[in-house]
Amino acid sequence: MGLEVASGSANRNRGQPHPVVAVFIHPKYNDYLSDYDACVLRIGTPFMWSPTTQPAKLVPLGWEPVPFETVVASGWGSQSVSGCFYLGK
Repeated sequence: MGLEVASGSANRNRGQPHPVVAVFIHPKYNDYLSDYDACVLRIGTPFMWSPTTQPAKLVPLGWEPVPFETVVASGWGSQSVSGCFYLGK
């Protein structure tokens, strides 16, 4: 496939290299609007846990935030449309 990810560093030339063996793009992805801009990568080698490489903590299935509850959101990419900040669900 020719793709590789590195864990444990924000610098792509450092960290643990892992070959990508499959890419699963969201079936509703819209390239023009960037709707459903998500995919899952299948990695060909296991991650070695370390202080800088840890599994993501996910909320339980069915969890809904309480109004005005403080939450942590992370991701990569744009956080605004036409200058207006938004957080999608």
